[in-house]
Amino acid sequence: MASKQISFFKTLEDTNLLDKIRYSAGQYAASYIKGESEFKLDVDEDPDDAASVKIKDKNFSWDISVDGLMLTRKIKIESPSMLFGNDGIADADSILGLAVICTSSVSDRLETFNICSFGADETSIEYVGKVNLSAGKYRGNAILKTVLYLVENRGKNSGFPKQSGTILGELDRVNIILFDNDTLFPVYEVQSEEPSPWWAICEWTNIEEDPFTSEFVAIVINKSSKIYPQISLKENSSDFNPGYLAEIMSSAIQTIIEKIKESTTQWNRIMSDVTFANGTIAHMVQYMRTTLEWDFSSPNLMAKSIRSYVYSRVVPQ
Repeated sequence: MASKQISFFKTLEDTNLLDKIRYSAGQYAASYIKGESEFKLDVDEDPDDAASVKIKDKNFSWDISVDGLMLTRKIKIESPSMLFGNDGIADADSILGLAVICTSSVSDRLETFNICSFGADETSIEYVGKVNLSAGKYRGNAILKTVLYLVENRGKNSGFPKQSGTILGELDRVNIILFDNDTLFPVYEVQSEEPSPWWAICEWTNIEEDPFTSEFVAIVINKSSKIYPQISLKENSSDFNPGYLAEIMSSAIQTIIEKIKESTTQWNRIMSDVTFANGTIAHMVQYMRTTLEWDFSSPNLMAKSIRSYVYSRVVPQ
C-alpha cells in the first residue's frame, strides 16, 4: 500500500486555492550558451502527454553534456494574498517563495531554483522563472516541479508552519524529455581540425548502467569537413543531401552496435529477455531489436535493417 505523508498544517493540496489564486504559467523556452552567443532550441509538446515537452535541436549542434541547458517561462499568480491568513496556508505575517525543483533519476540529481518571494500585501506577482542545468551534470530526462515554500514565518499562529523551507504545495510539474526513442541516437556537431566528416563516440563503462546520452554514445558531425554543407540539416543549406547524411548515420550506428557486441556476455543478455533499466544503453539497443525489429543475426542483415530504418526517416519518400 502506498504511504501518504502526514502534515500537521494545511498545504495547497488540502485546499481549492490553486483555482482561487489564479495561477498560470507559459510554456518553457529552451536555449544554451556557446561562447558569447545564445542559441535557441525547439520545445515540442508531447501529443500523448500534456505535461511533457521535448527539447530538440534541428541543427544537431547542441550537446547537453557540453553546453548545458537553460529553461525559462513566465509565471503569474493574480491573487497571491489568498494564500495567507486563516483561509490560506500561511500566516498573514509570513513570506512565501516560488521555486522550481528539478529531479533526474538517471542523473541522480535534485536541484532547486528560486524564482521569487512575496508577502500578503502583494496584489499580483509575475516573474520569469529560470532553470539552468549545468553542463555535464544531467543525463536523460528531468522533471520540473514548481512549488510554494515558506521563506519566513514571523507570526504567532501555531496552526501554520514555522520551519523555513517547508514545501506548502505543488503548482504544476513538467516532464522535460531530453532523449526519446524517436531521437534514436544522440547526434551533434563540432568544429574540429580532424579530416574525418564524422565519427562515433563509444565512451561507456557499463552499458547496463550508463545512460544513452551523448556523454557515452553519439554520432558526431564535423563542421570543418569539406562535405559538411552536404550533410548539414540547417534550413538554409541548399547543398544538403539527405542520402549522404542517412549513410553516415547508418554507418555510425552500425559502428556503435559492433562495439557493444565486443562484450559477449552483455550482448547475449541484450539478445535475451532480460529487463534493463529504462534509458540505459542496453535498454535502447534491446528496443531496436524488439520494437524496431532490427535483425542482428549477421553483419549484412544488421546493415540492411539499420539502413531501412534510417533512410525511411531521413530521406524524403
